[in-house]
Amino acid sequence: MDTFFKDLAPHVIYELRAMVAAQQLYHADPDSRPGTFALEAFLIHVRCLHEFFTQDERKHPKNMYAWDYFASAAEWASHRPAPAVLTPDMVDRLHRRLAHLSRDRVTWASEEKAKPWEWPVDELADAILGYALAFVNALPSPRAGWFGGVLTVATAPTKPRLSKLLKGVTWVAAAVGLGSLGVIWYHRPQLPDHWLLQVAVFAAVATVPILLVEGFARVVVRLGKELRLSDHVVGFENPGAYLGLVERVLFLGALVAGYPSFIGVWFLFKGIAGWKPGGTDIQAGRRFQLFLLNNALSFAGTGLGWMVWNLLHLP
Repeated sequence: MDTFFKDLAPHVIYELRAMVAAQQLYHADPDSRPGTFALEAFLIHVRCLHEFFTQDERKHPKNMYAWDYFASAAEWASHRPAPAVLTPDMVDRLHRRLAHLSRDRVTWASEEKAKPWEWPVDELADAILGYALAFVNALPSPRAGWFGGVLTVATAPTKPRLSKLLKGVTWVAAAVGLGSLGVIWYHRPQLPDHWLLQVAVFAAVATVPILLVEGFARVVVRLGKELRLSDHVVGFENPGAYLGLVERVLFLGALVAGYPSFIGVWFLFKGIAGWKPGGTDIQAGRRFQLFLLNNALSFAGTGLGWMVWNLLHLP
């Protein structure tokens, strides 16, 4: 029987490689017809692998599952991760939307006219690769050796690599930037007496308000109605946290330079970009209120920094 299991291993590795290849093709041009076909191919492989890794009962006598490689289904289940993206609704869509002409297709199409929905491609790929890594790491020896290719697929970058031209442009831009900084440093004027204190204030304005934003946001999403924990991504998993680091430095710089109007223009465009209808009207409004709260706290941190700047009589 071990010979059969060993012979099946390359087919599992193929499904993983095909899934990642389809993901990369989709990202290359997601809005084109080939991109649509690549997405469908990606989802077919996701569905196949999801059933292989998560099915605890043999639905068909000829089907094989991850737990076949263990002493029992319970043993594999004790090692299997539970990725958040694979909710019952998501799994249902993988079956009924992808492989069946069901009534749900009509229902979902109607719902999506009011609330756009997209397949979370990268999250699904990460979830399946997470299953694969856990599977190989939990396998008894020598069976783990049959799946060595899984480690290569699961640890490789899942997004397309930069082309040679793009890499060249990146290197040129980096060289120009570093060269310009060198010229500026060589011709730099006399630094002010309190330059280190000025840098410290800017650094504090960039970083300290993160604690305020995170603290308030966590309380709001836990206590606020029509809000879910997923409405606020915690810490630096949220790209907005990096934006906050940069924009608070810009805000303080605008105040120091005497151009506070820059802040108003920034918030105008940010407010337009931040208003994204989704879900019910109440849900969309609550999310936007959370967005405004985070920005208000971030700006409050800048205001405190400006107050410290003036109290220290910095130029």
